[in-house]
Amino acid sequence: MRAFLAVALLAGSCRAGLSQGELRHQMQALTDTGEPLTTDNVETIFRCLKEFPHTRGFLATIMNNYARKVWMGEGEDASGLEFIRDSLMIRLREPETFKWLIDLHASDHD
Repeated sequence: MRAFLAVALLAGSCRAGLSQGELRHQMQALTDTGEPLTTDNVETIFRCLKEFPHTRGFLATIMNNYARKVWMGEGEDASGLEFIRDSLMIRLREPETFKWLIDLHASDHD
């Protein structure tokens, strides 16, 4: 439930154009729940990446920190299956998503 509320706040903050500090606080709340990201959470993150360029640095940091937690097995499953089944990891393994992220990064640095 806390993850759902955090994502709802994130979606609202992306639309409202909150300051970077406020956005950082809301995104940190999303990952501090200790719960895996849902498919809807991941879709919200990617929608914000696409529509709100000012959020990209923070979202990249949040995704990196979250991926590190999943990779290091900080959840309940130490076998690595948590990493394979995680919604964010599944999305990042999609070739279209990976290419889109590379293009996004390149366009931000032109």
